Amino acid sequence: MNDCGKHLTKVYLKGFNIYKCLNRLKKERGWAKDFKLPESVLIGVCNSYHKTKTIRSSWPWFMKVLKAECEQWFAQQQIESNDKSVAPEIKELIQGIFKKGGG
Repeated sequence: MNDCGKHLTKVYLKGFNIYKCLNRLKKERGWAKDFKLPESVLIGVCNSYHKTKTIRSSWPWFMKVLKAECEQWFAQQQIESNDKSVAPEIKELIQGIFKKGGG
C-alpha cells in the first residue's frame, strides 16, 4: 500500500467512509470513475482531518475541504501550464509592466 492509501485507510478506520465521499465528489464534478485525485491533495486533506479537533460533522467538512483543495490544485496546474506556453519575451514584457507599477 502506498503512502496515500495508508492515509485514506487511517481516515476510514477512524470511522469515516472517505471512499464514498471521494466517489460522491467525482460524481458531483462529472469526473470519470477512474479519475485519480492527486495524492498530494488526498494526503493533505487526511492530515488536516487528523489535526482538526473540532469537526462536528465529517461529511460536510470533507466535501468542503476536498473541493477547496481540488480547486487550488487545478488552478496551480493551469498556472503552470500557461506559464510553459507563454514565450519568454512576453513574460519579460509583462513583468516589466508590473515592475513599473502598471499592474
